[in-house]
Amino acid sequence: MGTERIPLAKHDYNGPFGYQLLGGIMRYGSYDAKFLNPIAEHVAQLHQKDPYMFADNKVVNSPFKNPFNPSGVNGAGYDPATAMLEALGNSPEAAKKFFTDEPTAYNEDGTVNHGAKADLGKGIDNYLDFFGNEKWESFPDVNSLDQNELKASTDQMPDALGHALEAATLGYPAGDPDAGVVRDADNAAVMQQVMEKYGADAGLLKEHEAMADSLGTMGAGYIDDINWALEKNDANSPFAPGKNPDGHLDFADTQDKNGRSVVRGFLSTLGQHLDAYATVSAAEQVYTRSVLEGQVGADGKIDTGAARATVHTGSEVQGMLDQSRADQVEVTNLKTHEDYEKAVAKRAGWVEFGANGAAAKAGLNRCIADAGWGVFLTILHAKAESAGREVIAVDPRNTSRTCPECGHTAKESRPTQEKFHCVSCGHQTHADKVGALNVLRARLVRRNANQA
Repeated sequence: MGTERIPLAKHDYNGPFGYQLLGGIMRYGSYDAKFLNPIAEHVAQLHQKDPYMFADNKVVNSPFKNPFNPSGVNGAGYDPATAMLEALGNSPEAAKKFFTDEPTAYNEDGTVNHGAKADLGKGIDNYLDFFGNEKWESFPDVNSLDQNELKASTDQMPDALGHALEAATLGYPAGDPDAGVVRDADNAAVMQQVMEKYGADAGLLKEHEAMADSLGTMGAGYIDDINWALEKNDANSPFAPGKNPDGHLDFADTQDKNGRSVVRGFLSTLGQHLDAYATVSAAEQVYTRSVLEGQVGADGKIDTGAARATVHTGSEVQGMLDQSRADQVEVTNLKTHEDYEKAVAKRAGWVEFGANGAAAKAGLNRCIADAGWGVFLTILHAKAESAGREVIAVDPRNTSRTCPECGHTAKESRPTQEKFHCVSCGHQTHADKVGALNVLRARLVRRNANQA
């Protein structure tokens, strides 16, 4: 009944299509793939055949605004293609299958066209390329002739597509993060396709700018794999996955057998969009700190090689984001705008990050303050679990002022940012090493107490 007109009153000869009524309901629920995906595929193929099919009953300046989507978010509800993408955004398993399974061909009445190949357009054989087409054609899904509303309507499909891709790649409904989700190979496969598509053509995301925030969220969710790819997916890298390798990106099927070039393009694209830039930047800084903390062994010794590699790669990620962001701000003649100043300030912090530990610590403190402790802890716990590590929170107060030899605490024992010289027993070492040792000891105490 999706293509049939449904009369809502006696003598209603211009009633809504079945899919318009269904879309108004489905965009807000979570559905099984066996129910949702045939409908979503059929709607997509109807759109391919006639992008203006569902505009037949559209009423402009009607007293009944947004008749099939009362919230008005992402359309008045005339276009069911956007509604189905929103439904996929709430249905992770369905979204994953929608973007990975081979498309099924449907007849106009919704029955399966056995033996036929789905017509998604010339050279297009998957729904990511179908919806991610820069030449996407549709009608303004608004009840207005206001030019601002008409212009804003072009963002509706890309925004909904972003939500569907979030669900497909991250394994949880868009905007509803769940650290307990375990991603699989299909989740990772969709993410790789997204990175390759939008990383190879920065102009495409400018056409679909409304989904930039979703791509940033997805990039943050795969921040460990992004770092690993920049180390050419080396199995000995500190970023290599500790468990569930199938749910991670290894880019083994790419031409260079690693994802370095794909990731560089993807980060450069994201850096041009403020929301994506901010999200990935915060995630990178939090992740870098968590990996650095993992380089302190149980005996208090630091794996300096791995720590150095961690800092170098973290600097590279942030540097690419900041360079792209600063270039974009300058190109759009906003050099004096506060966005540019923030980009330059963060870039400077990360240049220093690679040069000395003091600036690194200051940069990390600043980034954690920017991100907020709630975001920090959420990402840290999720990434630690993914890597098979344990997170134990400790009180950091005075950890860099307490002598690891005699236990005396005094701010005078820190004559400089880097130097520790105990005023009680005379012990001397690097201040960061003192802090690391004391944090480690506090962590061991907390862990032993939890096990007792």
